[in-house]
Amino acid sequence: MIGNAHSSADTEHKLIEPASLPARRRNAVIVRAGPKSLHPHWLAGDPPEFDLYVLAYAPTLPSPSTTYVEELQLPGTKVAGWHNFFTSRPDIFERYERIALIDNDIECSARDINLAFRRGRENDLWLWQPSLTPDSYFSYAMTLKNPLFKIRYVNYIEMMCPFFSSAYLKECSALFGLGYETGIDLFWCRLRKNSSYRFAVLDEVSVRHTEPVGAQAHLQGFIGETADYRVVIKKMQSRFKIFFNGPVAYAGDLRLNRHVKGRLAMTILSAAILKNHRALVTRCWLRSATDHIRHNLVRPVDNDDLTTLNVLRRVASAQSKQGAHFENGD
Repeated sequence: MIGNAHSSADTEHKLIEPASLPARRRNAVIVRAGPKSLHPHWLAGDPPEFDLYVLAYAPTLPSPSTTYVEELQLPGTKVAGWHNFFTSRPDIFERYERIALIDNDIECSARDINLAFRRGRENDLWLWQPSLTPDSYFSYAMTLKNPLFKIRYVNYIEMMCPFFSSAYLKECSALFGLGYETGIDLFWCRLRKNSSYRFAVLDEVSVRHTEPVGAQAHLQGFIGETADYRVVIKKMQSRFKIFFNGPVAYAGDLRLNRHVKGRLAMTILSAAILKNHRALVTRCWLRSATDHIRHNLVRPVDNDDLTTLNVLRRVASAQSKQGAHFENGD
């Protein structure tokens, strides 16, 4: 193993000490792991071209004994755990060129992860994700595999399995300390100027999301009035005055080695997901699929630059106003 496991007290009150790597790999995967985590399977098949950091929020399955893995006991919620880890280990951003934050209910192999890292490097992407298999549970149909494409350029990357350039993740990591466990992905595609063709869904690489969306929401603090992700996101948008009009795929590279862009072309080609015979077709699935097709035609891309500082200022302003309401007894 890369390093020794730490106790929960160590991770909560002390810096997480840098591990001594036997060899430098350019990529890292970080997973918030629980009892049913699928991360041991991620090392199967091809030799991993990445190091794996297992941040366990609860007892989890043992990882294979290998120099690829470091395990840490880090109780708490997902995004708060990211914040704790990156704050304690800023060396991570210098040690690696690319970093992925993959949920523990994602089914994939070392080959899938290796290829996703390679395509991110080859296309000079800042933030990207594998597509989801047709039989996956999903939030937005744009993330489902489109069989006509190798890669689609988009305005949104979901929190489920994002891959980052390390420099871009370092900027995004400022968002992890805001105290929110969802909605961060509304901000992180809007932190730099000239972001066209920097965010993408890889149709050449597909992974399977095995659990219904929100199945572990209670473990992330979504209870009572905040039990519904959508309610939390609407409150965030209203409070911070940052609005998101939906995922859009505005260009892509076809499997026939042809580049495509433009509203009409992308709308027509996006309808290919309707032919996925493995899809779990329900009324909800059809609505999401048709929403995706419609969004490609009419919704704005909305990748205007907000800058990290601007986002944080809006957050601070909103939180300050909320504090004033409390002080006034509102």
